[in-house]
Amino acid sequence: MSEPKQNLAELGLTEDDLVISAYDTADYLDSPEMIAAYIKESLATGDPEIVDMCRDNVSRAIAKLSNQKPEAQLAVSATLA
Repeated sequence: MSEPKQNLAELGLTEDDLVISAYDTADYLDSPEMIAAYIKESLATGDPEIVDMCRDNVSRAIAKLSNQKPEAQLAVSATLA
């Protein structure tokens, strides 16, 4: 048997306490090594749709890193070379 689910009031919460945010893979590609590993694994699938999705995620990740640290883009390029 499964345990009964608690409702929000039992937890001392209201619906206003719940926050749902969008998930973006690019937020987790936060280092050149992480980006390189992600690309490697995406290519290993051999699936063109996954590789396209990877390209888009990596492009956003590099842009985010570049905005945070100008040297990050150079580091990503050096890691992927």
